[in-house]
Amino acid sequence: MKKTIHIQSEEARKKTINRFCKLIAASSLPSVLIYLYLNIPVLVAATGIVAILFLFFVYLNQKHHFKISRAAIIVTTNLGLLFFSIYLGYDSGIYLYLFVSPLLIYLLFDFHEKKSIAVFLLMYVFTFILIYTFRDMQLSARLTGNYLKYIYSFNFCSAFILCFGLITHFANNNYKYITDLRNQQITLQQEVRLRNKSEDLLKKSLQEREVLLAEIHHRVKNNLAIISALLNLQKDNLKEEHSKQIFEETRNRIYAMSLIHNLLYENNSFSKIDFGEYVHKFCENISQSYNLSEGIIIEHNIEEIEIDINTAVPLALMLNELLTNAIKHAFVNQKSGKISVGLAKSENKKYKFWVSDSGIGMDESKINSTGMGMDLIHSLVDQVDGSLEYMKNNGSQFTVNLPILN
Repeated sequence: MKKTIHIQSEEARKKTINRFCKLIAASSLPSVLIYLYLNIPVLVAATGIVAILFLFFVYLNQKHHFKISRAAIIVTTNLGLLFFSIYLGYDSGIYLYLFVSPLLIYLLFDFHEKKSIAVFLLMYVFTFILIYTFRDMQLSARLTGNYLKYIYSFNFCSAFILCFGLITHFANNNYKYITDLRNQQITLQQEVRLRNKSEDLLKKSLQEREVLLAEIHHRVKNNLAIISALLNLQKDNLKEEHSKQIFEETRNRIYAMSLIHNLLYENNSFSKIDFGEYVHKFCENISQSYNLSEGIIIEHNIEEIEIDINTAVPLALMLNELLTNAIKHAFVNQKSGKISVGLAKSENKKYKFWVSDSGIGMDESKINSTGMGMDLIHSLVDQVDGSLEYMKNNGSQFTVNLPILN
């Protein structure tokens, strides 16, 4: 996108034009006195009208009729120069004020208004051509000899002073503009330094946070591993098979949570885990834990998805309970079978998670029965705002419908 640089704002230009109009109105007083001395009432009246018009242009500016006042100033100066030049004659030097016209144009318009600048400059050129064309015409018979020289000297000095004043004004504006740019540059440099310093502090803080989170996950993983090892040692001292089974189930649940923290630590990700990687490692561990026969296989079909830790923990515990139930109860008196674990998108961008087996199936009356395993599954499903479905068809399939996971 093309950007336009404004040397002065519209408000600043309005103030500048007001000063210019007041200056023209004030400078009309010497002209009125000269024309009174020369006894030319027509020019006294014309000069007074010009002064009043320029004061009226100030009023238009104050009423925010900025465009109208600009056009009126240009039209008035062109007509005024043409009238005074024809009345006083070419040798009076009225045309000298045309050298001020480029400065007046740049006073009225910003540099990017190229069409307006070109049109009004051509208007002043056309006025000069008319003045030069009528150079032999002089309506006032009073201006001859020395009077004409005095008028020419006055107009020359006035045009020179006005031109010098406008150049000084532009130079002052440019100086202020450059000074403002320098001040803005210094301010921006200071802001950039402060922002860079803040970014460095944020980066350092983020790095410290990442190190701290990594250490936390590492310690949680280690602590859970210690608890699991203690349970394993305690299990070896038990004689009752039922008690050993309870310790083993508890150890698997702890491992399900420990593996999440382990993956977070290994992958330097402190909020989400790759659930496909998690299922792969968990299934390997549980196969070894229950010494599954070679005929019973666990397959998994998990879409590539990262799950945040708040959903991953209950989902991992659900996986443990459903997988454990399938291993323990689905293949009674069977040497072969298949357990399938899956996670895929369903309708409305939601997900479904399932564990199915090709075993003997489960009595549907036990789905809502009380017991550690099923109570825990129902509690975990509620925790993730999901719903549980069971289907018995050549085995069992538990399906958990989940909200959006990522």
